[in-house]
Amino acid sequence: MALSMHDIALPVFTQQLGALAEILNLTQAHAEARELDADQFLAARLSPDMYNMAIQVRQATDHVQRCVAKLTGIDELDFGAEEETMENCQARIAKTLEFIQGVPADKFEGSEDKPIELQTRVRLMHFPGRDYLLHFVFPQFLFHVTTAYDIARGAGVALGKRHYLGAIPQSE
Repeated sequence: MALSMHDIALPVFTQQLGALAEILNLTQAHAEARELDADQFLAARLSPDMYNMAIQVRQATDHVQRCVAKLTGIDELDFGAEEETMENCQARIAKTLEFIQGVPADKFEGSEDKPIELQTRVRLMHFPGRDYLLHFVFPQFLFHVTTAYDIARGAGVALGKRHYLGAIPQSE
């Protein structure tokens, strides 16, 4: 049996969004243990020309929900105007997970060849669904999750690779 776009996308998105939520939990605990404001960590960035941690979370969730919406033909999520707080970042991850897990697998049928058009800041891009997922969304999504991890790690949060990997599905 061939893998479906649903079978390829959802487990990766779910695993890494769960890991991102745990990274934020550990960042929150790190801040509380040191009597710091956890929301200050959201303003941290690796380099002056890079997005801060809060925007890394926003970008990661945006790539996921937009991908699922484009592949399935459903409306994207509307997060509204959010403040950049740990609570809102966690809520954004939870809302994204609920959204993607609520889309029936059959909505992804045929999406591997579905024409996807995406306007970036630089240009208009065209993909078949498979290439959009594998060569645009996955690298973008994983970059932002990795960068959020790196920001937390650089700020002193005790993280290891297992925190980045999250809950790895395994057979018994």
